[in-house]
Amino acid sequence: MAVRNIPPETVIIGIDLGLTHTGVAFSTIDMEAPLDVDRWPGQKEVAKKVPTKLWYRAGCRTPISWGFDEPDELHPGMDVVDCFKLYLDPGFQPNSVEVFWTHEDVQTWFIDFLTALRQHIVQYIRHTDQLRDQVVGEWRFHPVEYIFSFPTTWQNPKVVDAFRRIVRSSGFGDGEAHSVEIKLTEAAAAAVYSAKNFKNQRAVQSHKGRRQLAVGKAERVQDGNVILICDAGGGTTDVSVLKVVSTEKFEIRGQVEEVLQLEQLDYVNGRALGSVQIDQAFQREIENRLKKIDYESSNNRWSPKSAARSLTKGDFQTIKHNYGYQIVSSLDTNAPRVPGLPKSYDSPEAGFKNGRIILTDSDIRWLFDEQIQRIFGMIDEQLERIEDITPPVEVTHVVLSGGLGSSPYVQDCFKIIYGYGKAAKQILISEDPQLAVCRGLVIDRIHRLRHGHSVLSTRCSSISYGIVVNNRIRGSKTPPGFNGNVEISPYNGKRYIVNQIQWLIERDQIIQHRYISRKFDRVFEVTNSGVAWKTLIAMSRSPATRLPQTINQGDADVKCTIESYVDGEFLRQHAQPVKQRRWSSSRKPELQKIQYEVRLCISSSYATFEVWLGDRVVGKSEEIHIAWQYTSEDETDRQVTPIEYPVDWSNYGRAKVAKDSPWPIFLR
Repeated sequence: MAVRNIPPETVIIGIDLGLTHTGVAFSTIDMEAPLDVDRWPGQKEVAKKVPTKLWYRAGCRTPISWGFDEPDELHPGMDVVDCFKLYLDPGFQPNSVEVFWTHEDVQTWFIDFLTALRQHIVQYIRHTDQLRDQVVGEWRFHPVEYIFSFPTTWQNPKVVDAFRRIVRSSGFGDGEAHSVEIKLTEAAAAAVYSAKNFKNQRAVQSHKGRRQLAVGKAERVQDGNVILICDAGGGTTDVSVLKVVSTEKFEIRGQVEEVLQLEQLDYVNGRALGSVQIDQAFQREIENRLKKIDYESSNNRWSPKSAARSLTKGDFQTIKHNYGYQIVSSLDTNAPRVPGLPKSYDSPEAGFKNGRIILTDSDIRWLFDEQIQRIFGMIDEQLERIEDITPPVEVTHVVLSGGLGSSPYVQDCFKIIYGYGKAAKQILISEDPQLAVCRGLVIDRIHRLRHGHSVLSTRCSSISYGIVVNNRIRGSKTPPGFNGNVEISPYNGKRYIVNQIQWLIERDQIIQHRYISRKFDRVFEVTNSGVAWKTLIAMSRSPATRLPQTINQGDADVKCTIESYVDGEFLRQHAQPVKQRRWSSSRKPELQKIQYEVRLCISSSYATFEVWLGDRVVGKSEEIHIAWQYTSEDETDRQVTPIEYPVDWSNYGRAKVAKDSPWPIFLR
C-alpha cells in the first residue's frame, strides 16, 4: 500500500555521486527491479558508472567535456578536475598541501558535472525500451523523483543543505512535475540494497590452496542474524551493524517479494578510506622513483609529478581493479609504460626498463594493505562496541559493497581475517556491489510508496537537538553551573533558569521512534486576541556527557526558529486559568496559559520540529538533514562570537504531566 497516490508512470531516479565514479539507477513503482544507466558519452562499451570528472579549457569556466568523454589531446592550460566531492565540506582536510581551489570553485564543479549528468539521464531514460511507451511528451511535465544520497562523513547538516542547493542549481527539480529528495546516507542506501537483494548475495570462496577451516553454517541471511555491512568506495568507507528483525513478504502483481526488515544496533562509522587513497599512495611512490633517476625531458611540460599522475590515472587503474586475480605473474611481462620516458630508457637500480616501470606483487600489495588494515580497525571497533549491547549479539555475516569492496584481493583479505575460526562469519558480496547505493535509493523509495515505511527501522544521531526554555527553580538552591542564568519572572516573581536547553535527542542516541515530544506551558494576558511566539531549536556536536546546558554555553547554537500563532475560538478552547499570587505592589494583568507540544519528527535522514496545540499543527520547521552516523573523534570547541538571546518570559517552561506518564514522551 502506498503512502500517497502517485502516477504509475512516475520515474524514480537514484543518483550516487561518488568521489571517483557516479552511478544512476531508475525505476517506476511497478517495475520488478531498478535499471541502470550504463551507456555514456565517450564510451562505446557498457559501463555501470561514469567517472566523476570534468575537463576545462584555459580561461573558460564552461567544461568542454565530462565523464568518459576525454578530449583527444590535452592542450597547454587545459585542466582536469576530479575527486572534488569531499571538498564541499569545509571541515575536510585534503592529504595534499597544494590547495589551488576555493569553495566557490568546488560548487562550480559540482554544478557543471551534475548539469551534464542530468541532461544525459533525461536522454537515456527517454530512449529506454522499458519506458518508451510511458515517457511521452515534454520531460518537464512527466512525473519524476530524483533521489540523492550523501556521504556519512558529512556530519555538518549545513553541508547537506549546501549540496541540496547545488542539486537545485543544476536543474534537478526544475520541471513542473519533478521533485528532489536528499534523505539517505550512502551507508543507509547500501544497507537497503542488501536487505532487498539478500537472496542474490554470494559467498566469498576460499582462496585456492588455502587450508580449509571452520566457516559459518549458513550463507543466506535469516531472521535473527546480525550483519555487518562494509561499504568501501572510492573516497569513503562506512561500517554499520544491523539485526535482521524479520523477513517480510509482500505480494506484488501476484508474486511474493521478500525483504529483510533491519534494526540498527550501533552507530554508522564513516571515514575517508577508499581506493582514492590507494591511487594517491601509488602516485607518491612513482613520483619519488622518478625524482631519483637522471632524466631530463626535452618537453618542458614533463615532470616526475605529471608522469606519475598520468600513470596513476591510466594503466594503474587496470592493475588496481584486477589485483587479486591471477595476474601477479604478468606484472613483469606487462609492465606499464611511463608517460614521457623514451622506450630506450633503462635504469635497473630504480626499477625502469625500456621506458617502463617494473612493479612487483609487494609493490601493489602494500598499497591495498594500508587501507585494508584501517578498514579492519573500523570493523574491530564496531565489533567491540556491540559486545556491550544487552542482550548480547554476535555478527554472523559480513556483507561487502562499494567499488573497493568489489576488489577480489579485498574480499580475500576479509575471508582470511573474519571467515575462519570459532567466530567465523559468512563473507558475502552484494550483486553488482558498486551499484549498491544508487539501487538502494530507488528500492527504499519504492518500498516506502508501496508499504508506508522504510526498510531501516532505527537510526543514531551524530548531533544533539533540543528546545530553548525557561525552567523554574524549585527550592532555595540554584543547581550547579546555572548561577549566571538565573532571573526573576515578571509574572510571578519566581526564580527561573533562562534560556536553558531541554535536549530531545542526544548525540549517539539510537532512535527507534517516529517522533519524540515534550509539553510546555505558555502564558498570555486574557485581553490578547491571539498568541504568537517563537520556539528556538538548539543544536550541539559535543558528546552527550558534555552537552551545554544553556544556549550561551559551549558550542550550543540555534539551528532554526519556529514561529507559531493561535487565535480566535481555537485559542479560547485551550486556554486555562493561571493562579496568580500578589507578590508586588503593582497591579498585574490577568493571565491565562496554553499547554502545547513540541515534536521532533524523524524520517530516513532528516527531521522536522512541529509545534502542536491540541490536534492541530500551529508551527513547523524546515527539514533538518541529519547524518545518522558515529564518529570516534570528539568535535573541537568552535570559536564563535557570543550571541545574546533575550528572555521570552511568556515561555513558562515544562508543563506538568501525570506521574505515571513517561517524560519525555516517546511515541511510536
